[in-house]
Amino acid sequence: MRKKNTSKKTETMQVEAYAISKINGFLLEPDPLTSLPQEHEFFRKLDRMRWSTPRYFGTEKFRAIIDDFSSFYLTQVAKGDQAELNDIHEYLKDERVARLARLTLGTLMQAYVLGSPHEAGAGNVVPRIPAGVAVPMAYISELLDVPPILAYQDYCLANWERVDKGQPVELGNIMILQYLLGGLDEAWFILVHTDIEARMGKVPDAFLIAFRGVHANNVALVANGLTTIKVGLDAMNTTFLRMPEYCSSDIFFERVRPYIHGQEGNPALPNGVIYEGVSEKPFSLRGESGAQSSIIPLCAAGLGVVYPDDWLSQYVREMHAYMPRGHRRFIADVVALEKHFSIRAFVDKHKETHPFLFDAFHVCLEAGREFLIQHAAFTEEYIHRHSAKSTAANPHNIGTGGSDFMNTLLRHADCWKLEIENIRIGVS
Repeated sequence: MRKKNTSKKTETMQVEAYAISKINGFLLEPDPLTSLPQEHEFFRKLDRMRWSTPRYFGTEKFRAIIDDFSSFYLTQVAKGDQAELNDIHEYLKDERVARLARLTLGTLMQAYVLGSPHEAGAGNVVPRIPAGVAVPMAYISELLDVPPILAYQDYCLANWERVDKGQPVELGNIMILQYLLGGLDEAWFILVHTDIEARMGKVPDAFLIAFRGVHANNVALVANGLTTIKVGLDAMNTTFLRMPEYCSSDIFFERVRPYIHGQEGNPALPNGVIYEGVSEKPFSLRGESGAQSSIIPLCAAGLGVVYPDDWLSQYVREMHAYMPRGHRRFIADVVALEKHFSIRAFVDKHKETHPFLFDAFHVCLEAGREFLIQHAAFTEEYIHRHSAKSTAANPHNIGTGGSDFMNTLLRHADCWKLEIENIRIGVS
């Protein structure tokens, strides 16, 4: 992006153009739908599958139930009335319809591969997904320009509803739309992340405010942006510390985590997963992971945190593909803006005359690093220490996104620490 074009974009760029809310940030806005359109049996059946998933999991027939749904899709939808199929496709052009349908189909896919707890306990993993689930999932994912697997954008960003529609998106006023096994521990794990996203809701726009301040050489605007970013990061860290309140590490490891694992790096799926009716070549996709949240990548981009050009940067880039496309574009544009209107350089330039800017920037870096350190501590408690319960389908040393998660988180934190040290001594 040339500087002239970048300068113009700084003045005109709005978060709404990237499907980002000025209040709730990366959460789906308007609020996620709580049910699919009821005009077609396809959507009605999907809704019933969504509501009944925890009940089905209590049986040994869950794969058979999904096979029945697959047969229905193939015989009555895909080969049924063409006008009805076209109408279903029209509905799916509405992103909220597509996101709820994808959430449900993605959940069914995860459940089918691993099986019910009865099947999973026996190691009965099935490396294929029936065509009547794989085909609509692939179609919807292509519409949304994301890989066809359950991701953070489904599981956390679009898996909630408010109890009181007039009150904020926050713990105590939100509940989830789609369970796997069910229970408070699973819900709390998801909703803590939803609350974190809401606490950081004003941060994307705050970066644009700060960039405009740099462009206009306006200290007050930069300070305003940094203050909002700091408040968001502090609130995020406060929420994150609430994870143990209602999410037990034992229940999480045994009942929640196995079902959000991906295919990449999964020792139970060394050859990937066949998406029947989509491709004869196996898919090997990364599973739902907090690394697919746009929060830390945005903050790193806006604050000028640099990751080494090695496996860490490659992993971060790969996880961007699982974010909503608008969020990916926003982060890419923030990277470009930071090169021309660096908040960090502005703070360093004014640190003698306006030391509060330096303090605010420094605190933002500290808060980002604090989150990564706490994340590593939680992964140790909730995952890594459970080596005695580790199985091929639920390994204690490989993340749901397919990475060496402890090393990844600590390496991220080290990069933030280096930036903190560099800005203290004035290294650009």
